[in-house]
Amino acid sequence: MASNANSSTAIALYSGNLGLGGGDTPWKVDAPLAFSGNESLDYAIFEGKIPSDAVTNAASGTMGTGGFSGGSLSPDGYKWFASPGDLTLTNATINGKVVLFVEGNLTITGNVTLASTANDFLLIVVSGDIIVDPTVTSLQGIFFADGGFTNHSPPWDQWLPSQG
Repeated sequence: MASNANSSTAIALYSGNLGLGGGDTPWKVDAPLAFSGNESLDYAIFEGKIPSDAVTNAASGTMGTGGFSGGSLSPDGYKWFASPGDLTLTNATINGKVVLFVEGNLTITGNVTLASTANDFLLIVVSGDIIVDPTVTSLQGIFFADGGFTNHSPPWDQWLPSQG
């Protein structure tokens, strides 16, 4: 877990107990990701964490802002989407809390942003590769791929905060 002066965001992946101390930390950890043996974090682990009462909305072909504004809201306040094959994501502004599962590859051809970084959330979990078009200049959310994350010039690391 990393923390720095430029960011108030962190993600904790842990097994066993997590001690947060007595500080004023504005975040919540519902449950650890449990691992046994030599398991690795993958699509199946995330898929197994989908709540049993989640309403899953269909996703396929090409999706943009309009595709995420529809769909049913689950009791947990999230909109869950699943694509049974490859998906292309065009310019999309996310309003609300969205989780997208792609059973295949995800191609991103336009910017993906959150309408409000304080209130909105996006998690994309892909069983294959994430391929980002070179015209994309902004990605906001958490992106996970079992395969590769193919980036094009300009290098994505130029937007990361410097460490040290």
